[in-house]
Amino acid sequence: MENKLDEITEVDVTQIKPKEKWVYCRELFSGNYLCFENILYYDNTRIKLDEPIFSISVDTHIAIKTKRNVLLLDKEGKIIWQKKTKASAIAHFGEYLAFGEKKKLRLLNIRGEKILTKKVKGKILSIDLKDFAVVGSEKGVHAIDYSGKILWENYIGKVTLVKEDGVIAAALENELCIISHDGEMLWRQKFDRIIFDMVVENVIKVYLLGGEVVTLTLDGRITQIEKETYDYKFLPLPWLTVRKEFEKLNEMVKAAKKLKPKKIKKLSKHVEKLYKKEEYGSAYELLNKAMNDLKVLQMQVIIPKKIVVNRPFEVILKFYNFFDEVLENINVDLTDLEKYFEISEKLFDLPQIRKGMHIEKRVNVVPMYEGFFVVEINIKSNFGEIQKKFEVRVKRKRLLFSIFQRKEEKTTILDLLK
Repeated sequence: MENKLDEITEVDVTQIKPKEKWVYCRELFSGNYLCFENILYYDNTRIKLDEPIFSISVDTHIAIKTKRNVLLLDKEGKIIWQKKTKASAIAHFGEYLAFGEKKKLRLLNIRGEKILTKKVKGKILSIDLKDFAVVGSEKGVHAIDYSGKILWENYIGKVTLVKEDGVIAAALENELCIISHDGEMLWRQKFDRIIFDMVVENVIKVYLLGGEVVTLTLDGRITQIEKETYDYKFLPLPWLTVRKEFEKLNEMVKAAKKLKPKKIKKLSKHVEKLYKKEEYGSAYELLNKAMNDLKVLQMQVIIPKKIVVNRPFEVILKFYNFFDEVLENINVDLTDLEKYFEISEKLFDLPQIRKGMHIEKRVNVVPMYEGFFVVEINIKSNFGEIQKKFEVRVKRKRLLFSIFQRKEEKTTILDLLK
C-alpha cells in the first residue's frame, strides 16, 4: 500500500489534537513531533498518512516507519522517498537512514540509495546512529561501522531499545544496561516498568511506562524521579506493551479459573485478534476493560436465592487478588441493606490481600419484610470503587410449610387454628 499525503496543513496543533486516537510514538528532543496513529503533528503542521505511524526518527529529515513502509520526509512534510518493507526498527542521523528487516540491517543515504546490508544474530528490534550504528536485537547489542564492519557484539539478551552518545544505553524491557564504546558492560539497573525511551547526554534519562522519568548519573546513581503527564492517549512501544499486558491477563485468568471468567476470556480472544491485526490502541482499550472486569469479579459477594421473612441468613464476601499489586484499604459498605434487613455489621474494613491470597467474611442478616428489593453493596479499595447490585426476593413463611415443619411435634390443624 502506497502512502499518500492526504493533507499537509498549517494549523494550531493545540486546538486539533484528535483525542480519540492513540499516540504510538513521539520525538520531543528534536522538536515536538507527535504521531496520533496515522497523523503526524509538529510545528503547527499536520501530515496525514493512510496507515498508522509506529516509529519516528528526526534529524535533518523526518524518518517514519509504518506497518508496510519506510518513508523519508523533509522538514516541510514532503515525502522524498518511500520503500515498501515491513521494517522492525528505524533510525536517521545526518546523511544516513537505517532500518531493520528481520535479522538484516539496511543502511541507506538520504536519497534512498543503498549503502550496505549487514546480517546480525537475532531479529533487529531497535537502532541508533551516531559515530557508528548500534543495533539492538533479540540476542543483544551489535556495533557496526558505516562500512559494514562489526566492531563488537555483546549478547546480553533481548534488547528492545538502544541509544548512543558517549556510552551505549540498552533496554531489556525493564532493565537498563550501560555499555562502553568498546562493548564492555559498565553497570545495570532494573525498574518495575518497561523502558520506552532514553536520553543519553551528561546524564541518562529513562522514560518508563506510566509516566515516571528517572534521571541517573553516568555511573548509575539515581538523582531524580519525576512524573510526566500527557494530554493525549499515549501507548509507546505498542507491540511490546500490549503483548506484555496480554500475557499478564491470561496468567490471571488462569488463576481465576474457579470464578468462571467467561466474559473476560472472550475479551482476551478479541484482544488477540486485534493485536495480530496491529490495531494496538483498540487492543489496549479492551485489555483495560478486561482488567477492570477481573477486579470486579475477584470481589465475590454471595447472597442466597431462597430468603424467608424473619429467617436469618448470611451474606458471604470472598475477596481474591490475582494482581501483582497488593489489594489494600478495603472498605465494605452494607448500609443500603438496612432499609429491608437487620444486619450485624453495616460498615467494616478488611485486611490487605497479596497476590494469590483470598479472605472470607460472613455477615448475619435478618429479612424484615416480604417483597422484591434491589440493594447495593459498595466496596472501596486502592483498586478503586466497585458497586454491586443485587435483586433480592423475600418470601413469607407459608402455613403448610409450618404444618409439615411441626409434624414431629404432633401438632394438629385444630391446634394451629386455636
